[in-house]
Amino acid sequence: MSGAVRILLVEDDLDIANALIPALRRYGLMVTHVRTAADALAADPGDLVLLDLGLPDGDGINVCRQIRTVSDVPVIAVTARGEAADRVRGLRSGADDYVVKPFAISELLARIDAVLRHHLRQLAEGALQLGDGLIPDKMNIGRTRKKAGSILRIAGCQEDLEIPDAVYDLIEIVYISSCSLVFGVEYPAVDEDP
Repeated sequence: MSGAVRILLVEDDLDIANALIPALRRYGLMVTHVRTAADALAADPGDLVLLDLGLPDGDGINVCRQIRTVSDVPVIAVTARGEAADRVRGLRSGADDYVVKPFAISELLARIDAVLRHHLRQLAEGALQLGDGLIPDKMNIGRTRKKAGSILRIAGCQEDLEIPDAVYDLIEIVYISSCSLVFGVEYPAVDEDP
């Protein structure tokens, strides 16, 4: 995959954040840290959100719901709330996974991998099921690179699909043999609005 996975860490406890950030970075993840619900909603969610539910200016459950109204970015609730009712509430609010503190960093990293793998697979399948929902035997696709992703162009489709570079790379890896994809030229890069 090209480029590091971008993580938005929403954690008000600096001791926890200061332990998590270096561990996530050692794993090759780019981490942006915010401490409040307001900052979380204003920030770029990146490729995955690690969301504490006990925030000083609002409930993380509401933050998760608000994220879900505008984005399908994967969200993992990372919280001290460990009762079954809390876990159910977190998952029903839109979290893709739920980790109870304290946890082993190896478990969190495995959950990040699993959630991203599932999310990227869904995006790749969605990208290949445009139009009438059928994946053709042979498909010509091309890419336009942007600063924060790629634009996928599929021959015969009227609309381009903006996707992260990692999804484009996954399409190449997962579907090149099973769908007989024919990859076209890379289109020239486009500038994003500043």
